[in-house]
Amino acid sequence: MKAAVQKAINRVEVEEVPEPVTQPEQVKVKIAFAGICGTDIEILHGQFGLVKPEFPKIEGHEASGVIVEVGSKTKLGYQVGQRVAMVPAAPCGACYFCRNGQEAFCEHNTMYSGAFAEYGVYGEGQVFPLPDEVSLEVGTMLEPLSIAMRGCDVGRVGPGKSVAILGSGPIGLLTLMVAERSGASKILVSEPVAYKREFAERMGATRTVDPTSEDVASVGFELTGGRGFDAVFDCTGKLEAARQAVHLAGPGGHVVWAAVYPVGKEVGVSPWLLYEKDLSIHGLFQSPYFLWRASAMLPVLDLEPLITHVYPLERINEAFADQMAGRVMKALIQP
Repeated sequence: MKAAVQKAINRVEVEEVPEPVTQPEQVKVKIAFAGICGTDIEILHGQFGLVKPEFPKIEGHEASGVIVEVGSKTKLGYQVGQRVAMVPAAPCGACYFCRNGQEAFCEHNTMYSGAFAEYGVYGEGQVFPLPDEVSLEVGTMLEPLSIAMRGCDVGRVGPGKSVAILGSGPIGLLTLMVAERSGASKILVSEPVAYKREFAERMGATRTVDPTSEDVASVGFELTGGRGFDAVFDCTGKLEAARQAVHLAGPGGHVVWAAVYPVGKEVGVSPWLLYEKDLSIHGLFQSPYFLWRASAMLPVLDLEPLITHVYPLERINEAFADQMAGRVMKALIQP
């Protein structure tokens, strides 16, 4: 089969590799689409702190496809020809973290096939059926949607709450959509790229701000009557934005750093400010316990507009370049 194989930092080549073999507890999927995530870019550059650069390797974790083989010891009744979305990480179910409801920190995670390939094998627990009304393209949004949903959960977003979102890439826009569905009454989005601000406006932002020409704090405090926001999300991964998120929060507010930041860097936060405002700051890691809920939301949210570009597997390096240059909202690879 064809696959995009990372051979070294900043070097990906499309080549023929052996098809993965289905084990009895697994299903084999013909990959339809695989989304490019911000972490895929970090891995490409060798900068993602959770992954030690090891080559050769096939990446890609936001995926959808059609089942072509079902292992003999599977239990959930999946069928050949069934349309599914997939995630790559399978928690063991036995370690301390799995038994403590913290599967994201599993000590014995199994990582299945990368999705930048024609076929992949997955444990059946990493496969989620797609309703007929959900396209295979939208199916790739399952994992990032689960992140946005968990972010709104830990940020305590609810009816009448005010929300600020820094960055309107895919995670920022998904957070916006979930926050609006959750009943947020005011949503500010800060984004320097004009066409991304337009996305936010179309998807329900109360106000958008260009941080390169406007004072985000002034606009934000005016929008909230001088109080600050109930929940603030940084979806940029930039240290200055993470710092700004803390200052935009109002009393009793929740700050969610919903991005990947450089390893070893620090953001200065005043303990007095946290005391004075009674603030909470949340990191946001993987969200395996939100995947079934996210799959239920796929047919509810209008996610098609977020997918702006689809590239054949042979053009994956072009897709990476366009994503890094900010020329696309969400890029999919079609093996």
